[in-house]
Amino acid sequence: MTKKVFVLFFLTFLPIIVSAKTLRVGVLLEDKPFSWQQSNKVYLGLAVDLFSHIAQELKWDYTFVPLHPPFNDVINRVVEGKLDILVGPISVTHARYQKVDFSVPFFLNNLGVAVKKPESTNIFITIIKDIGNKVGYILPALLTYFFIIMICFFFVDNGRSFSWKQKNLLAKLGNAFWETLVILIHPEIRDSKHVLRRLVLLAWVIPCTIFFSIIVGSIVSTITVVEHNKSYLLSLKKEDLEGKKISTLKGNVTIQEGEKLGAIMVQTESREEALKMVADGTAFGTTDDHITLEDAIKAHPELNLVMSNLNLRNDQLAFVFKKGSPLLNMFNEQLLYLQDEGFAVDICSKYVGPKGNLCVI
Repeated sequence: MTKKVFVLFFLTFLPIIVSAKTLRVGVLLEDKPFSWQQSNKVYLGLAVDLFSHIAQELKWDYTFVPLHPPFNDVINRVVEGKLDILVGPISVTHARYQKVDFSVPFFLNNLGVAVKKPESTNIFITIIKDIGNKVGYILPALLTYFFIIMICFFFVDNGRSFSWKQKNLLAKLGNAFWETLVILIHPEIRDSKHVLRRLVLLAWVIPCTIFFSIIVGSIVSTITVVEHNKSYLLSLKKEDLEGKKISTLKGNVTIQEGEKLGAIMVQTESREEALKMVADGTAFGTTDDHITLEDAIKAHPELNLVMSNLNLRNDQLAFVFKKGSPLLNMFNEQLLYLQDEGFAVDICSKYVGPKGNLCVI
């Protein structure tokens, strides 16, 4: 009986006991739209607002402690008792769950990949260059060949009466040009000379046919390659990351996912550094929480990066508590209430717009 009274007393007055203590709440910064700090030391973000609302309802006294990645280091500060709670875009993983406790997930995210934006290509100019590289020397040769045939026919027909001083020489040469073409396409065969001339011209038509076939093939292949290069970057598959350098924040959960796919994961001290590696070609792409990475790309349009459609895996974000923390149950109860009643969506929509419904798991 005495034990039951003690337990009831403890549960009744636990919120009061907890509220008497100033909680040390770490805020993982530089992670818009989840948690960041303005120049006036005001903390903002989806995760910050959710926590602040719940803490106010529970009448907790707390102080924010600004933190920066790497992620595993800040989680270890909770493990070591230097922090009571950690606020920010922290992914729930089995390895982390062995060290700390997680709240009910507050956001359903996925791990995305950003790449350099495909260059806008003038297909007409690309086709001309490709044709020039493949058969640029053939066209002058074919034209020269045709004019040699035409001149030969002209001298055969006008050899005895030909004179450089005769009038209308250019007009006669023009007529010879059209007459040469007519020999090829006219259905009538007048004499043996006509047949011979057709055979001579046929030797010219065959390479012409090959030449124009190459042109058509070049046009089709160039258009296909240009479109493939664009779609390849935006429609990546997981196997496309094998052997590629991928940048990401130090300690980010995406490191394990990339290594599973055979990617060479390059860890950076900041997200800006990871983005710049892609922009300057040092890395093929960069990975992070999709919504965070998308926001970072919008903040740096000069880098010309774009999100691909590749989803490395679905990702749940949650608040971090010390293992066995008595704060966790009451916090989860309030968070579930916010989600069930739609208040969580209202708070999240302030930062992520229509994606606010991802705050309800």
